Amino acid sequence: MRFWKRVGDRISGSVRGSTVQGPVSIGKHIDVLQKTGGDLSARLSDPEIAEVRNAFADLRSQVEAGAGDKERARALERVDELEEALTAAQPDLTTAELVVGWFRRNVPTLAGGVVGVVVNPIVGKLVASAGDAVAAEFEERVRREI
Repeated sequence: MRFWKRVGDRISGSVRGSTVQGPVSIGKHIDVLQKTGGDLSARLSDPEIAEVRNAFADLRSQVEAGAGDKERARALERVDELEEALTAAQPDLTTAELVVGWFRRNVPTLAGGVVGVVVNPIVGKLVASAGDAVAAEFEERVRREI
């Protein structure tokens, strides 16, 4: 008479369907991390991400070239704040509005470049990904600022 001792667990899985996309993990004690919302790639295509990054890089170049020595460092800080505010999973519209106002008051020659980034259609799409209410508020604030 033989006695079979079962060793380990039998683990199996099946994934079907044409809409399934991404990695699948099957087993015991598996940790899976999925980034959504805050990760730009979850909300924009690669070319769109590049366009947003380039828009902010161009704005930084404009600030480097066009802001006086006294205002340059502070203006670059405002650009960083604007980028963080508009690319967050939940965009900070108040900060974006304050940054535009700061440029209008302190470096008015660069305010048009800042507004240009804010009204960029890809930035609008990014903000709209936070929901209809945020998109409507963003549109209203942009109208007021322009």
